This record gives sequence, structure tokens and C-alpha cells, in this order.
Amino acid sequence: MEGFSSPDDDLTAQNAAYEKLVAPWETEMHKYFGVGPSFGKSVYAGLHLKDDLKIRYWGLDLQQLEFLRLIEGDMLFSMFALIFVYIWMTVHTGSCVLSSVGMLQIVCR
Repeated sequence: MEGFSSPDDDLTAQNAAYEKLVAPWETEMHKYFGVGPSFGKSVYAGLHLKDDLKIRYWGLDLQQLEFLRLIEGDMLFSMFALIFVYIWMTVHTGSCVLSSVGMLQIVCR
């Protein structure tokens, strides 16, 4: 990117600059095609079609941003699953200690 000496120069600043550059474009494309982020599904996975205009867009940087979004969604789902299983075990065993040890075994496995 302009202002940096190499692709490895200050990656955090380069990523922030890239996101600042891409975010408005991405928002406009999503508005135009009437799509938006949904839990567990990539916006870029499907075909975008409007008024006989078909478009598929992809780039390595877009892939990285979308990958991070999907990982964040998956992490939320995993946290919900862990909490649900802990509550379920507590209800059925009647013991928070036993459920905590059981969850520790699951997580450490």
C-alpha cells in the first residue's frame, strides 16, 4: 500500500488502512444487491444478481476480512454451545462441581 515500504511494513496499520478503504465500497455493494452479513454464512459465497447484472467479487484481502468475520461468528456459536452444555449437565447431575469438572474434561480434550 502507498505510504509503506513493503507488504510486511507495519501490518496492523496496513490492515487498518485497507479496511478503511474497502468498508465504504463493501457497504455500497451490499446495499445495491440487497445482501448483508448473516450468522455463519459468507456474503461472498452466493451470486449477486440485480437488473441482469451478475457479479462475483473476490480478493485475497477480502477473503481475509471475511474469514475473520466467520471465525468471530463461529466463536460466538462455540461459546453458546459450551454454556448450554454446562447448564444441561448441571440440571441433569444436580451438581455445579461435577458439571465444571465434566466441562473441563471436554475443553481440555
